This record gives sequence, structure tokens and C-alpha cells, in this order.
Amino acid sequence: MRPFLYERPASIDDLLRQKAQWGGRASVLAGGQSLLNMMKLRLAAPEVLIDAGPLVELRDIAVTSDAIRIGAMATYAEIETAASRHLPILEDAIPLIADRQVRNCGTAGGSCCLADPFTDMPNVMTVLDATFITGGNGAPAQRSATEFFRGPYEVDLADHEVLLAIAIRRPASGMGSAYEKFAWRRGDYAIASAAVSVHLGPARLVERAAIVLGSLGTGPFRAAS
Repeated sequence: MRPFLYERPASIDDLLRQKAQWGGRASVLAGGQSLLNMMKLRLAAPEVLIDAGPLVELRDIAVTSDAIRIGAMATYAEIETAASRHLPILEDAIPLIADRQVRNCGTAGGSCCLADPFTDMPNVMTVLDATFITGGNGAPAQRSATEFFRGPYEVDLADHEVLLAIAIRRPASGMGSAYEKFAWRRGDYAIASAAVSVHLGPARLVERAAIVLGSLGTGPFRAAS
């Protein structure tokens, strides 16, 4: 691992200030189960590591009648407890991610920002048509999952921006979803995965369906909609 400067922001404003100051020379630590391994292998070598772990306000999970907003620093375990009963696809996907120790530290926001094509959350968020809320200079911005994921290890985040939250519309009546993946061992990276959502109309006929495939290309691949 190459030497780096360690920053520990005390607030979201402090985080945004530090990211604006260091720009592309800095990476935000959001759990670290992937980034730290990449740094050990020298596949990533940020000059500055900004640890967002202390920012409890970024771990908030808010459930309203219209949407579920997941803070960028909410761990998989916290999401499973607070949000999976509202989004059944999360009940399928989260237990398949690594092991319990990783799920207690790893974050869905960090996984999405890394955009590893073999991970699970980018596929789930794409099939759910999630909205990614980012902060930087000025007012927060929003991007759809299709806009956010640009390719392997590439997302639509400017050097001065950070992910603040992921917002997902609450499923309407008649919507169902599921996630499956094939891996050599439970918890491993997927060899192939599929996230599916189906919307039934008043006549109980399928009005819209979406299938997002993972590990088969450069990122979440929408096979049908």
C-alpha cells in the first residue's frame, strides 16, 4: 500500500470541503471492504483518504409513504434491518453479500460508487430505478441509476462530488422483485447475477418488467424493460 494522507471530516460540510480541496486526488472511505483491498494490491492509490465513517447523519435510513432514502454510509446490516421489509429484493440480495462481518461494515453507497461489475448493489439499484443524490459545489444533484453507472469502476461523480444518499420509490401495489446470483461459494463475487422487477396492472397482467444482468458485461445491463 502506498502512503496517503488521512482526513476525518467532522460534518457533511467538512466532507464536501475536503473533497473539493483534494478533488480527484482523494477517495472517500465508505466501509472499505473493497477500496482497502484495492489499495493493498496497488490497484488504487489515492493521495488522500477521506474517512466518512464518523458521519452518522449519512447513515440515516428514512422511510416515507412515497420513498425510501438510504444514506450513503448506511451499512448492509442497517439496510437489511430498516429497509428490506419494504423492498423484498433487498431481502434476497443482502444475505448473499460476503459475510456478516463485512455486512456490518460495508455500505451500499460505497459499493455503488466503486461500480465493480461483479458486485450486487449496482444491479439491484438499477432494476429499482434508484436515484443517486450527490453533493458538491452548490445544491445537491440527482442522477438516475442509468446515468450514474457509466462503466466498470466508473460512475458519474465529478472530482469535487460525493454521494449523499440513494432514494428508491416505494413499490406500488402489484410490483414484485427478486435477485439471484451464481457464485462458487455463498458470499463470493457473482459469476452471473440477475435482478428482476415485475409490475402487474389492475387486470393482474404484466404491464412492465425489467431484468438487469450483472457480471456479464461492463456493468448493470438492462436486458428488458
